[in-house]
Amino acid sequence: MRKKGGNDRSQTQLALGRQVVAEWNLSDLGFEGYQFTWSNGREEEKSIQCRLERALGNEEFVNRFSPIKVCHLPRFGSDHAAILICQEHSPQQNNRRKRVFRFEESWTKETNCEDLVQQN
Repeated sequence: MRKKGGNDRSQTQLALGRQVVAEWNLSDLGFEGYQFTWSNGREEEKSIQCRLERALGNEEFVNRFSPIKVCHLPRFGSDHAAILICQEHSPQQNNRRKRVFRFEESWTKETNCEDLVQQN
């Protein structure tokens, strides 16, 4: 855990989180923005800041949803910063043609057309 100020966390305090991360084969997805997501709101030597919020994913998640972008948002009215997780769009995805649905009048001549429309 990244931390600035205050007392260091003991290995015992961190053990459960590390155990879960290891057991589920999770990895930190990184971030953009200010490195700390929590602050006690004090100044100078009494200031404590930590990176508490983080995005984690396993290999399957990363492979399925990459590229992923994690942003630490500014803190407004809270001691915690929200994180925003976006699936970035690759140029290949943007070049695909969007399919437009068009209803064909000839479909109405099918005997089960009305039933299919109601079911769906």
